[in-house]
Amino acid sequence: MKKVIFKDLKPSEVPCFNLEKALHILDFRATAERLTFETDSMFQYENWISAIPVRGFSLVNSDVLQKQDNQIIVQKDIKSSVSIAARYLKGLDLSIELQSIFAHIPHPDIDQLSQNLNIPVSYTYADYLKYNNKFSQKGILGNLTPAWKEIPIGSKSDEKYPVIKRADGSGGWGVFITEKQKEGSLSHAYDQFPTSKWFAEEFIDGKCMSVQIYKENNMYTVFGFGEQIIENQRNFVGARAKSIDSIVNQYPWIKDRITEAILHLDVLIDTYVGFMGIDFILPTEKQTISILEANVRMTSVSITMLLANERGSEATLFEGYKGQVKEKDIILSKMGNELDVIIFS
Repeated sequence: MKKVIFKDLKPSEVPCFNLEKALHILDFRATAERLTFETDSMFQYENWISAIPVRGFSLVNSDVLQKQDNQIIVQKDIKSSVSIAARYLKGLDLSIELQSIFAHIPHPDIDQLSQNLNIPVSYTYADYLKYNNKFSQKGILGNLTPAWKEIPIGSKSDEKYPVIKRADGSGGWGVFITEKQKEGSLSHAYDQFPTSKWFAEEFIDGKCMSVQIYKENNMYTVFGFGEQIIENQRNFVGARAKSIDSIVNQYPWIKDRITEAILHLDVLIDTYVGFMGIDFILPTEKQTISILEANVRMTSVSITMLLANERGSEATLFEGYKGQVKEKDIILSKMGNELDVIIFS
């Protein structure tokens, strides 16, 4: 029997962080358009795991500022597309006793590391592709998601759709909206991402939200909501953290809607263990939500939402955000390669 609970989860209460002799790896490369995508930001993201105290080990790169005894530090590569697991494999230290790998976001090189060390990995790259398939998710969600249709591969139609989305997109960078005319055309989408699969989706007006979840065995723990900060109507740049009570008090029916969505998705992700986020639209005048997608992995807000629960922070934002920043906001720092709590006076 699957169970969904709502709790302001803190880092020390997360089972995976309390695993002894487990190696924690956070690598966002699988969320990019392709594994070979080059951006130095990937080195920054590798060190976000250092913000969380773990009983086992965490794999980080040499830019990490807060060095700890249980960190395994590897050097950066000239090419940012080279995964942290691949770099660790080059100089593998067999003196460290590891019993498992916890892949917060999978990568083929993490699978290879698991094989070389002959220890289990929590989440394989093959399962990652399966669980995050947008077509599978939407088929399972049914009327809980906006109306949509798959666009045939190789279609040359220049038909205008309400919204065009890349099936393997992340962070809104593969989203094109009709009202911008050219950007709502299929030909423009293919020009930007020629190898991707696409689907058309109904446009739903409302507030962009997310919910953060930790899953282990038959238990889903909802540990926070986020009011997403979106630029250009599509690009995610941060989230205004919202406590469970603040959202439930305002929308008493939302627990049932979130629970319904999770139990639908359980058919697809039954054996998954780890973090996940669900993006949804909160329509202006209806007591319902429209589920856009599930990101079955640790998201950029997962860690900071845990810290927000622990420290009473109000927001998770990317450095460079041009809006108002408040006291205790958590900034995902690009310069410091760490999560920093910025206090503004």
